[in-house]
Amino acid sequence: KLDQALVRELAQGEGAVLLCGRYEGIDQRVLDRHVTMEISLGDFVLSGGELPAIAMLDALTRLQEGVLNDAASHEQDSFSDGLLDCPHFSRPEVLETPEGPLPVPPVLLSGHHAEIARWRRERSLALTQGRRPELIEAARREGKLSKKDEKFLSELAAQARARGLQFVDAPVSGGQAGAVNGALTVMCGGEAAACNRTSDARNQCKDADAGWVAQADHHEESIHNE
Repeated sequence: KLDQALVRELAQGEGAVLLCGRYEGIDQRVLDRHVTMEISLGDFVLSGGELPAIAMLDALTRLQEGVLNDAASHEQDSFSDGLLDCPHFSRPEVLETPEGPLPVPPVLLSGHHAEIARWRRERSLALTQGRRPELIEAARREGKLSKKDEKFLSELAAQARARGLQFVDAPVSGGQAGAVNGALTVMCGGEAAACNRTSDARNQCKDADAGWVAQADHHEESIHNE
């Protein structure tokens, strides 16, 4: 499956020939003899491989030297450091709407580069935590989160608790193979009492011999059972 890590790997290679299947694809004998890598954009169906090929070429091209005006700009993109990108703003500085004025965040107009960089990092962390929390965990495992990052995430969790926000999720670990093997993770967040209300679901996972992890309050309380 195509992701930014694979894009970076391919961008440093010597090049490739792309075979774009149409309708039912390409004769399996051709694939067996000549294809060294099959790449998917995701679990959905298109009529042909042309659009995925164009998407991949665009992702590869922007990593080539001289393509972007700012050679370092792609380093701030989503997934470049394992996280989602921060929000971006342009002119006007204040957008007038029927609901009221929407200004650009003042810090971005301050000219203070360190504060701007920190604001962007924190917004990136907040967006990733809200939309793709598994990327936060992956970044943590890979040592990509600093002490300041962890402090901000802890403060974010405290703010969520103060507002009474809670969650429970049960994603299958390991994609299709995990589904086949019954690898299930039950995750809950919020006050301990909220997580305790998920005990029936967790016990069912345990009875089904599936591994599970229940976690509350950003690593402050965790239960592990295999």
